[in-house]
Order: sequence, then structure tokens, then C-alpha cells
Amino acid sequence: MKKKTACECGGSLRSQIIKAFDFSAYCGFPLTITSVPGFVCSSCHSETIEGGTVNMVLNNLVLRITASKVRVSGAEAKFLRRALAITQSELADRMGIVRETVAKWECGEQPISAQHDFILRA
Repeated sequence: MKKKTACECGGSLRSQIIKAFDFSAYCGFPLTITSVPGFVCSSCHSETIEGGTVNMVLNNLVLRITASKVRVSGAEAKFLRRALAITQSELADRMGIVRETVAKWECGEQPISAQHDFILRA
């Protein structure tokens, strides 16, 4: 039996390919994914995607960031730290630095050094 899916507004969700989905809330920086399977509400027209799709995109994003030739931004450093499921203090301890340095990267107050960028990607 097919389970009926309902939106928070009370409308019904229907399967649809979403042309452009704002993924920023999931990763912490501006990112739009395109042509992704998801659901659209028949009443409020809100769009959502399944958890499996979210996990797949997050895993691919980790791979893209770590393979990039550009030094990671503060938001990307925060994303990678969260993907590791560790605190700023734990990351700082692993890297041999103080927590405040990690906090400065993440808020954009200080760029990450080339050495620490390399360590974070590893």
C-alpha cells in the first residue's frame, strides 16, 4: 500500500523533479542543486527533498570541497568540521591549534592558512 505524504500546511506532496532547489540550509553556504527528485506541495507549493538525497548531496559536497584546488572558505571549513561531527575544540586539538583560531576561520575573521587547509582536507 502506498503511503500518502502530507505537507505541514495540510496539502498533499507529489513527486516531481525540482529544477532548482536551495540547499543552503543544509550546508551553511549558498548552494543551489538542479534537477533533483523531490516533492512539491499541491497547496503551498513548498518544495522538499528526501533524506537519502540530502545525504547523497552532502557526501558529494565533502568530496568536492576536499578535492578543490581553492583554499576552503570559513563556511566550508565549518561544513567539513560538522561533517566530521566534531566541535571546534576537538578540531583545534587534532590540528594542534587553539579553538579561537577555528572560530575565526568559521566566522570569516581570519583566512585559513595553506598548512591548516591541507590538514583539514586530509
